[in-house]
Amino acid sequence: MTYEIVRILNMITNPHYLCRMIILHAISLLAPVMGPDVTCNKLLPIVINSSKDRVPNIKFNVAKVLQSLVPVVEQSVVDQTIRPCLAELSEDPDVDVRYFASQAVQACDQGYRDGLTQFGVIAQPGWPCKWSICHPCRATHDLAGAHGCG
Repeated sequence: MTYEIVRILNMITNPHYLCRMIILHAISLLAPVMGPDVTCNKLLPIVINSSKDRVPNIKFNVAKVLQSLVPVVEQSVVDQTIRPCLAELSEDPDVDVRYFASQAVQACDQGYRDGLTQFGVIAQPGWPCKWSICHPCRATHDLAGAHGCG
């Protein structure tokens, strides 16, 4: 990652909650472009740590960002990292945090194929990989419509 991106991501510790929300939004936009490795190693830990924020708006935005990361990362990451964080957010005292966490859990439960459709990537059998904007895999989708480049 470039120095500028790292510097921006470090602003997640800013005392102003709106700045932290902007960083979370930036992560949701960067993740598909940066790919699964950078997302898992650099971006996801920032999001997971933000789930402990005292501001409910930050926490429900964490749930939204985690939902957006589902099609970017492997299923094992969803099961081992994203789901437990969403489960914790689902028990938050704030009703909005619980709502968005439950929505994200439902997106995880719908599976990878439905997650792709929900996030605007409609996979059709034999179509070129819709993620080619993120990485040049040039894969095609299998009969179930799942992303074929792993």
